[in-house]
Amino acid sequence: MWKLAYQEREEMTQREILLTKLIEQNARAYRLQQVLEPRKQLETPPAAESDQLNHPFKPSRVAEILWKVTIRDDLTPEQRRKVSDLVGEYADIFPGSLSEVPPIDFMQMKLDIPAGTQFPCQAGQKQLTEPQQQWLYKTLDEMEEAKIIAKVSQDQVSAVSLTNIVPKPGGSELPSLAALRQMANEQCQLYGLPVMWPDVDVEGPEEIPRQTKTKYQLVHNFAAVNEVTQLRPFPMGDLPSMQRKVAGHQWILVMDFMAGFNAIPIALESVPYTGFHVDGRGYYVYLWMPFGLTGGPTMFCEIVAAAFHDLIGNILEVWMDDVATACNDFEAGMANMRLIFAKCRAHGLSLSPAETILFMTEARFAGARCSSEGVRPDLAKVKAILEWPEPKTTLEVLCFLGNYARIAQPLSDLTRDRTLKDTAVKLDEEGCKAFAMLKTILTSNTVTQVPIYDGWPFIVTTDGSKYGFGAVLSQEFDVIDSTGVTRKVMYPVAFASKRTSRTEEWYIPFLLEFAALKFALDEFDNMIFGQAIELETDCKALADLLGHDKLNSTHKRWRKLIIARNIVAVRHKPGVENRVCDALSQMYELRPDDNTAPGMNNTVDPGWEAAKRIINDVSHLVEDTNTAALLKRFAGDPFFANILLHLVFDLAEDNKPASSDEQRARKRRAHRAEDYLIEDGKLWLVRGKGVKEGAKVECIPSSESQQLALAVHSAGGHFSRNMTILTLQLQYFWPKLRRDVIEAVTSCPRCKNFGPRLLSVHMQPIT
Repeated sequence: MWKLAYQEREEMTQREILLTKLIEQNARAYRLQQVLEPRKQLETPPAAESDQLNHPFKPSRVAEILWKVTIRDDLTPEQRRKVSDLVGEYADIFPGSLSEVPPIDFMQMKLDIPAGTQFPCQAGQKQLTEPQQQWLYKTLDEMEEAKIIAKVSQDQVSAVSLTNIVPKPGGSELPSLAALRQMANEQCQLYGLPVMWPDVDVEGPEEIPRQTKTKYQLVHNFAAVNEVTQLRPFPMGDLPSMQRKVAGHQWILVMDFMAGFNAIPIALESVPYTGFHVDGRGYYVYLWMPFGLTGGPTMFCEIVAAAFHDLIGNILEVWMDDVATACNDFEAGMANMRLIFAKCRAHGLSLSPAETILFMTEARFAGARCSSEGVRPDLAKVKAILEWPEPKTTLEVLCFLGNYARIAQPLSDLTRDRTLKDTAVKLDEEGCKAFAMLKTILTSNTVTQVPIYDGWPFIVTTDGSKYGFGAVLSQEFDVIDSTGVTRKVMYPVAFASKRTSRTEEWYIPFLLEFAALKFALDEFDNMIFGQAIELETDCKALADLLGHDKLNSTHKRWRKLIIARNIVAVRHKPGVENRVCDALSQMYELRPDDNTAPGMNNTVDPGWEAAKRIINDVSHLVEDTNTAALLKRFAGDPFFANILLHLVFDLAEDNKPASSDEQRARKRRAHRAEDYLIEDGKLWLVRGKGVKEGAKVECIPSSESQQLALAVHSAGGHFSRNMTILTLQLQYFWPKLRRDVIEAVTSCPRCKNFGPRLLSVHMQPIT
């Protein structure tokens, strides 16, 4: 390192002596700092010996990984070969078991616990069943072998947390879509309703789910430690938005980090706070981060963000340990997969081979089914609805019943005049049909669709009432019906609602509609920004908004932000016909006024963008790249910045001074800017002392002046100082032109050594 720095310094010296043109060096000034202050290596606990560490590409191990990875069956043989080869190439990122998960060496978990805090060193252990105890002992042996935990004495533990064994969610085979449709057809046939999927074989053999062994999960109650730990928040992001980005593609690739928490080392000073006790075994502490610590999710998200920061949001969506990417082209999907695998290898992250599902048309991501048709509920949840038993009491009817209007009327009748919720009920034929129809409708069609950004407009429907605001974002989609005819069908993309605040309850009717529209546009902004919009609302309220001359400054800003949208159509939709939004806005009418409803404590704020330091105004919604580049070019210039500020912003009609001081400052800027104009994305001086021969000259910021002076001096045959000044003044202007030219000429290496002696007057005599 020292030798390299010495060579670079010698090279620079030789270049100056030989009078060669200096080329901008990619100097690494931090090398010396690295030598003097090397990065402190994290003290990580030892990793267990494994095949992944010693023989990651052993043929038998690669074959086992490929057997666990799920690859779509209908890929061509060549495509399957490419996918298998890529998985085999990165076999070192797929552990075969918990003991093979490699440690992460660039971050560690540190508990921010105040000094002197005392914790209980005894915890009442819950009595375990025989299967739970056998599973626990086996799991402890595996975790100790993998060096995730370590057995210690009691005096090495600073806190003891309660240990519990709970059944792990999942573990059973998910029903197929055909099986669910068959179940729905059976319900329809049972009660004499039309069969919704006649092409499904109802008489076929019933699918028998594979019997799976009950899975357990080791959990700890770190409540005492979490209570005093200083938590660092980490924004998780918008999960529905992530699922919508994954959906709508031909192929979906889903992966899952394997034991992501257990790959993060715990700082040595924090290890004693992770202790727990097991009857018959003694005390243990975690060497790697366990589940249950309040800062665990934040730490894991920070690690994922550090590893995939340049991919997240572009080709990758991450929700905790769930990873997904989607594509419409096979080669693009292979490129995405290679990038993800390379990032995992570079940062020591491991993927679970059993949870790696590649090139599927439909896959589960973060609790939902994503496909080219949109985002749908989990099949396990749909199955639970179809298997819902017939209600036997009034309470069971109320548990199942929602506001399903006419379809549910036979069930709604059962709840009338029955004050006791345990009153027995008997479904008649109409009630059975309504019950079956509701279950079928709930599981048959997609409720929301993925937005399509192909130029087709979004429809924003809103409704406001004294009790709340409701909004629906929808689009028209091409749907092929059973007869093969393509027709336009309106599908919702997203819903939004909020309870009105104390202030909003007193709004007059047109302001309620106005605030509901502002709320909807803000809520759906991440999907409709810059897109064509069609509004469906009460046009009487919108007309009052546009024609109202006595709006206060707050509501004027609202109006400006709404008008700045790309609104292509407005349709009148009174509240009577606006059933969905009307229901969303009225849903809080009969609920208790206890400040717990969503949005109750938040008023539709006219200035929330400014409060969050977000620039979102009409002047920034117009694409003006030339002016934006000009502002960036002259940013921080001591002379031209105020001139440009006046020409761009002060002359706007709606930009009135807010105070007398601001008005005086504008007058000063106007006086200085009276000889300037903006044209063709440049700032020009049109008259004054700096203009020669009556032609306008271009203004140059101070950040570019010396470079331009040296370039003109060199390109003109290394002219003298006065000749260079005259040449520049014909086309350019900046306040310190003469000073920059003198500095450029006197510092020119060629002129200093080979030019006339008169150019060396800047040199000081030695006597």
